[in-house]
Amino acid sequence: MPSAPLLSVEGLAIAFGPSKAARHVVEDVSFAIRPGETLAVVGESGSGKTLTGRALLGVLPRGARVTAGRAVLRDAEGEVDLLSCSERAMQQVRGDRVAMIFQEPMSALSPLHTVGAQVLEGLFLHAPCSRAEGEARCLETFAEVGFPDPERAFAAYPFELSGGLRQRAMIAMAMVCRPSLMIADEPTTALDVTTQATVLDLIRRLQGETGMSVMLITHDLGVVANVADSVAVLRQGRLMESGSAETVLGAPGHAYTRRLLAAAPVVGDVAPCAARRDDPILTVRRLSKTYPGRNLGLGRRAAPVHAAADVNFRILRGGVLAVVGESGSGKSTVARLVLRAEAPDPGGEIRFRGRDGSDIDVGALDASGLKAFRRRAQMVFQDPFAALSPRMPVRDILTEPLRVHGVGDAASQKARAAALMRRVGLPAEHLARYPHAFSGGQRQRIAIARALALEPELLVCDEPTSALDVSVQAQVLDLLREVRADLGLSMLFISHDLAVVAALADRVAVMRRGRVVEEAPVDRLFGAPEHPYTRALLAASPEPHRRLDLRLVALGAGEPESWPDPYGYRGDAAPPLTEIRPDHFVRCAA
Repeated sequence: MPSAPLLSVEGLAIAFGPSKAARHVVEDVSFAIRPGETLAVVGESGSGKTLTGRALLGVLPRGARVTAGRAVLRDAEGEVDLLSCSERAMQQVRGDRVAMIFQEPMSALSPLHTVGAQVLEGLFLHAPCSRAEGEARCLETFAEVGFPDPERAFAAYPFELSGGLRQRAMIAMAMVCRPSLMIADEPTTALDVTTQATVLDLIRRLQGETGMSVMLITHDLGVVANVADSVAVLRQGRLMESGSAETVLGAPGHAYTRRLLAAAPVVGDVAPCAARRDDPILTVRRLSKTYPGRNLGLGRRAAPVHAAADVNFRILRGGVLAVVGESGSGKSTVARLVLRAEAPDPGGEIRFRGRDGSDIDVGALDASGLKAFRRRAQMVFQDPFAALSPRMPVRDILTEPLRVHGVGDAASQKARAAALMRRVGLPAEHLARYPHAFSGGQRQRIAIARALALEPELLVCDEPTSALDVSVQAQVLDLLREVRADLGLSMLFISHDLAVVAALADRVAVMRRGRVVEEAPVDRLFGAPEHPYTRALLAASPEPHRRLDLRLVALGAGEPESWPDPYGYRGDAAPPLTEIRPDHFVRCAA
């Protein structure tokens, strides 16, 4: 006989605005979570999944309120309706019996207090104990969540930790009081695939050890397939489908669920190669970037940081080279160096060959030369909300590059802006709107339209789909493929998502610690990867119909000295990039 639910949610409704003009964003949502079970709440942005999780802890944003429903928690402490209990009672529940992990740990953690102090605060609030007992409990929890040096992490400030370690700190804060239910709101969205795999494995392991239940809020169906026991699919605040993960992912009954699954990119779906001629538009040789170590005081300075070291590649005209790797691998640094947003170390070479036959030494350009070059090479950034001025209507955003470069008169510039909007699938009538009036996917379309305004030959895309839902991500990828084919664009595509890369790129360069460790055509690299780090990236990429291979992740995601021969090295003594077979390069000893 199945056990009684730990949490039963019935008829939940959430609205914004006053009672007479209330706008419901969640309506009649019901689900249950059993002890030790993981329920994944899935949907696109605006589906109401995060609001549902926040409602259970009474932390809805200003203006939102629960208008109907019950959410009964039954654990060893007794039974309580989370939606109707007083704020004083909720303070005892929140963090103790029900804990929450937020999507972005850097905004959830205080930058002014050490990680240890913040975890201790929650422990002292719910489990009175001496400071020595509290610190011992915190260090024990830090060890459980996988901190390599718990004492160092305890004394560190959030900005001193990597993204993966900050997320572990959030998990430690949620786990320190041993809750019955953990609500995890997109806990791995901002993480690299290897870090994501270890965090998902950590949550699963802690769940097995403590018996807690997990409500996982996500839009990533690959993550769902690897951790969830049951699934609830939301769309525009309504429950579309629910059931076991095996049933919902294997035989979805609702058309919306089928559409989400169809939109999820898969590593095996390799894009056809469009670059057929040996005609490089961009050639990079010996590209390096070294940052000085930070000042430690008293005349001491930390060791310099080699963000990029001896990077070499070519982009063929009409082709797409994807540079993949985790945060800190140097891929975004390479993108900035290519466009001379930063100056490379001496000795490197960046050569651009235009359609008109011009051969430009990008590294030697002065200010006026750079301005002319950037008309031919444009960039699409990761976060369109940060990249688009909130004070300018879209018409001014799209015509600004034309004004800066003196292209056309006011009338032709406005006509060009309208054509660009239609080019990226948006109504020209919306040119008077400001960026905040558009969704995330629409803002990214506007950012792409701005990059296309000057009719560039090379587009540098830095993680342009990483913050988007799978269906919106698929639309943006379709748009990039379309403009590439129609305009003959070449692309340098920066990403940590191998499934996205497979859908767009012709060739892939894998970076780790500032160096390219493997480079090959996309079908060969994904079909027969050689380097242990490449294998780790592929093994860590969650997909709806493939389980994570944590053994391969652990083998390749460690430090270079932990890699097996002939790939391992220590410090800067890296082996050369060797052509192991025609057009397939791997960094390994001969």
